[in-house]
Amino acid sequence: INTVIAMLCYQEERLYFDNPTFKKITTTYLITMIGSPRRETYMYQLNKYRPTKNVIILHNPGYKICEKTHVLKSTSDIWHANKEVCERTKYIPEPILILEDDVVFLPSFIENAAEIESFILTSGVEMYALGCIPIFNSIFPTKTHHYKIYKAAMSHAIIYSNKARNIILETQKNNIDID
Repeated sequence: INTVIAMLCYQEERLYFDNPTFKKITTTYLITMIGSPRRETYMYQLNKYRPTKNVIILHNPGYKICEKTHVLKSTSDIWHANKEVCERTKYIPEPILILEDDVVFLPSFIENAAEIESFILTSGVEMYALGCIPIFNSIFPTKTHHYKIYKAAMSHAIIYSNKARNIILETQKNNIDID
């Protein structure tokens, strides 16, 4: 099932999967630009890996087309889109997955999803990166496959708790630029 909803600067397209990879984390947002040439690739990834029951594709027209407060460059625009997702999901108590449109799932995602989901839901972790380049991290895992990362780059797939999303929204209220 595929539905498109327009809201302010962004358009939502909704996908629903009966047998998602994550069973208790129910919502994914994928952030993309309107007219992105990556559509075929990310749609393939979403349909093959079905990350969550509800997948919302957030189509962003970009800051040059739709004026956004404190957004003057593309990095600020992607951060604005992430904050928009946090605003739209502030009443969802469970963690959500936010993807960028160049995300590529590895086959091990399906194999490890249940253990990752269990860790997230029982450990109280606020952010969990499914794939990033760690710049500074612990040398010992907290549990099997889980390392504490203090600074990272290229985070195209992150699971945020409700608490983390609220922290992001507080940052937005104080007009703090994270770039």
